[in-house]
Amino acid sequence: MATENRDVRPFRDLSDVQSWLVENLYLVVTDATNTETWIVEAGSTLRLDPKTLMTASLRLKIKDDVPVIPLLKSAEQFADDLGAKDHSILSIVLHGTSPFLRFTDELARWSFDDLNQFRSGYQLNIDGNPRPRSLQLAHNGVVFDLAVVLNRELKPQAGLPHRLGTWLAKLRFTLANPAEGIGFTPLPLNSEKRKELKLAKQTATYARENPYQPDLLSAVMLDDFVEYYVDESLLARMSANPRHSQSALFQTQIFLGAVEFVVMEFQRLDSLDEIQLADISEGLVGKILRIVSGETDEDLRQWLETLKTNPADFLAAVEASSEYLRRLDDSMSDMAVISV
Repeated sequence: MATENRDVRPFRDLSDVQSWLVENLYLVVTDATNTETWIVEAGSTLRLDPKTLMTASLRLKIKDDVPVIPLLKSAEQFADDLGAKDHSILSIVLHGTSPFLRFTDELARWSFDDLNQFRSGYQLNIDGNPRPRSLQLAHNGVVFDLAVVLNRELKPQAGLPHRLGTWLAKLRFTLANPAEGIGFTPLPLNSEKRKELKLAKQTATYARENPYQPDLLSAVMLDDFVEYYVDESLLARMSANPRHSQSALFQTQIFLGAVEFVVMEFQRLDSLDEIQLADISEGLVGKILRIVSGETDEDLRQWLETLKTNPADFLAAVEASSEYLRRLDDSMSDMAVISV
């Protein structure tokens, strides 16, 4: 059964609406071949390999035969308590967040009158339409947050919400890569650090082993093993404009650079030929395998063999899973628009 965490609010909210949504609204994920379907309840996480995640059909659906009238009545009564004419003061908003790219898209916005759209399942990624950016990078998954919010400013009243955008009910669905947790924080490459590392002024990025934990096989996250430096001005501009196509491209390049560093260092291990899946499955190397591999031991062993014997092929597969070509094409297209 779905569970929920309640925040203590300084005003009334729609706790009954939240409870209804948690119990009756779910995310339906169907693979591209239409042979496997997963049900994701509010507050839960589904882990999928990147290929499945990038090609799956995603639908929000209300349980069959569940009436929505009680929900409408709750919204109507709450709107009346706020002094509004009807529940149009309230919107249901869905956001998608990319944990890796660190930005959020508004994917859809509905009124309570639109709830019947969820009977057959509301499609989040329609074939032929561009995917929202939060759904474009598979290796760190996506978080869906659905909330009921005030869509206009109201006159303040004691114990009642009044600010535009205040959420009154919310729930979350998470789709994650089995390699979740691989993420890391780039470090600023400033003039002092360049001098310390003896780097040229035009060096944009630099990777080295974490001096406090140089053991690759015991590392769990990239930060455990890699210190990855990025020119401080580039890093600041990327952080200030995370939604820009060039920022998305650069973030992907940083990720691929860090993974390539790990792959290169893995090749240097004296014990390379003897390493088995059990030796790396739960650590950083195992997470990197899962960027491209399915979850079965057979798949993981095959990709481990590729990593050991043909690192170029392995890195090409990682690049493909991160949709680097799409990101590069988006960036070039934006440049073409600017030059016209």
